[in-house]
Amino acid sequence: MVEENPHIEYFNGQRGYVRCTLTPQEYRADYRIVPYVKQPGAQIYTRASFITEAGNPGLQQAPVPSRQASLVETDTERIRVQEKASRTGRR
Repeated sequence: MVEENPHIEYFNGQRGYVRCTLTPQEYRADYRIVPYVKQPGAQIYTRASFITEAGNPGLQQAPVPSRQASLVETDTERIRVQEKASRTGRR
């Protein structure tokens, strides 16, 4: 995906959405992910955040609280969460 699209700054293959916030000081994009999508109730995590500050062109990666980034960090953890969701009827 990234090799075919060199303009992409971030990609991790997880399902979710981007929450954008615009203030006079900055533009912020938070990449929000969920461990499963077929049923309601999945926890939402911020996987990565990027900002562009007013008067300072360019994209900068912003820190994400470590507990948010680590909750669904690895493929093994994602699979475990998805399997648990499947057993409880959430997919």
